[in-house]
Amino acid sequence: MSRSFLIALLLLIAPLRLLAQIEVRGQVEDAKTKEPIALASVTLVSERDSTLVLRGATDLQGGYLFSDVKVGRYLLRISFLGYKPLERRLRIVMPSQGFTVELLDQLQQDSQVLEDVVVEAKATHQRADRRVITFARKDVQEALHSYDLLKTLPSVSFDVMNDRLKGAMGGEVQLLINGIRSTKTDVLMLPKEKIKRVEVYDIPPARYRAVECVINIIVSGLDDGYIAGGSLKHAFTTGFGNDEAYASLISGRHKLSLEYTLNYRDYRDRESLAQYSYSLNQQALQLTYSDHDAFGYTTHSPALKYAYVVDERYLWEARLQPRAERRFSDNIGSGLYTVDGVAGEKLTTTGRDRTQQFNPSLDLYHWHKLGEKDELSFNLVGTLFSTKRETKTREQGITTGLTSYEDFMKLDI
Repeated sequence: MSRSFLIALLLLIAPLRLLAQIEVRGQVEDAKTKEPIALASVTLVSERDSTLVLRGATDLQGGYLFSDVKVGRYLLRISFLGYKPLERRLRIVMPSQGFTVELLDQLQQDSQVLEDVVVEAKATHQRADRRVITFARKDVQEALHSYDLLKTLPSVSFDVMNDRLKGAMGGEVQLLINGIRSTKTDVLMLPKEKIKRVEVYDIPPARYRAVECVINIIVSGLDDGYIAGGSLKHAFTTGFGNDEAYASLISGRHKLSLEYTLNYRDYRDRESLAQYSYSLNQQALQLTYSDHDAFGYTTHSPALKYAYVVDERYLWEARLQPRAERRFSDNIGSGLYTVDGVAGEKLTTTGRDRTQQFNPSLDLYHWHKLGEKDELSFNLVGTLFSTKRETKTREQGITTGLTSYEDFMKLDI
């Protein structure tokens, strides 16, 4: 075999190896008893920026398998109720033989977690997608309100910038109160002493499949009465506002609540400079734009909710949420066109954009516990989308008055 043929053969083999699939196969067990841990959460994230790469759970024998893992550096995270979470660095390289990385991980029991977590003995409560957590009396006393208690839950973190809870992977968190879909405002209205326990769904029910985590707050019977409140968040110098108002009425098994949120932005006299350079027919062309514009929007989000609840046996809920938004943008500017460094005619540019959106929705939900192991639920959702938009952009010469570019769009759906 000639030397040149051998080199060519190696060059053909190398890309095949680079395209090969690498598997990460692991086993998770109790560090003390050596028993396998089933249904433990296993995630693989990038070591560089902690973005989620793969996510899964161990099988009944404590094993897991990640396929199609690319060469790189990762963090492997494993967690399970009653155990301290484990994190290890993992470097995936192209092996000289085989394409499977085998791991063995042992979890240490966490006595503190076991004291605060209650798992019901009945099989209907021992679900792989749910953890039942009770708060220590000290935690309740130290919390400012009910929402503060949720910040201490496992699998969630608090986003200070956006003032909201998020999942361990940064995804959305859906809040429920006694099975009723709720918001942060609803939780703030709950007396913290009324919280009996919290159910954390790491695998959300089908109704909430779009979110990462569901938190169901189980509260004891709330007293009849009403509550109302609101908040204002403004930055007057920049035209910024997030305002909300809420009210809730409870009478026996009936609960009626109304929320209204107003978000608006109004930014005036923004400045921008854009420059485009390119070559055409062996000529150096350049187009420079200098713009002043105004931009803003107003969003109205009212919500009317009614719920009929019979302890933890029956729930009927109706939610009507019309949402309306208006957006505007106006700009005026100037432009200069040059060819090989020689200035051409000066241009004026104008733009206008108006958008209106109306998105009402009606959500009907029914849940009924039929027995120890059976339950019935249905969810009916109706939505309407309406959008009207009108845009107009024009560019014309200052001296000649000739229009070099014009675009107009009108949308009504």
